Amino acid sequence: MKDVHCELIHRSSQGILGNPLTHSSAQTTHERKTFADGTTSTDMLDLNKTLDDLAKFKKMFLKEEKMRRQAEERVAELEGIKDHLESEITQLHKRVKSNQNMIDIYDNLNKINKTKIDRMQAEKSANQ
Repeated sequence: MKDVHCELIHRSSQGILGNPLTHSSAQTTHERKTFADGTTSTDMLDLNKTLDDLAKFKKMFLKEEKMRRQAEERVAELEGIKDHLESEITQLHKRVKSNQNMIDIYDNLNKINKTKIDRMQAEKSANQ
């Protein structure tokens, strides 16, 4: 393939080849030349087009590969954020449970105090 590519470069430098996508119809109907190795100018134009197509495919592939890497990086970043938020939620659940325990203790103390107050008032009423 390297020899063909070198031959393509050599022939294109002599003006034999060009980009078939930019040829006018008059240029594409040029006289067909046959070279010593049996290839024709049409073969070389086809090869040039194939190389152009491969270059475009490579460029597209590299762009898609870059986008895939960026997407993977973003996913990793979002997973880190998710882990952090899950940790925060766990901490909040613990605080809520602790606060609920404090509320339960406060309610129990209020019941005890109310019972004491009721008992004291009953004793006071009984003494009068």
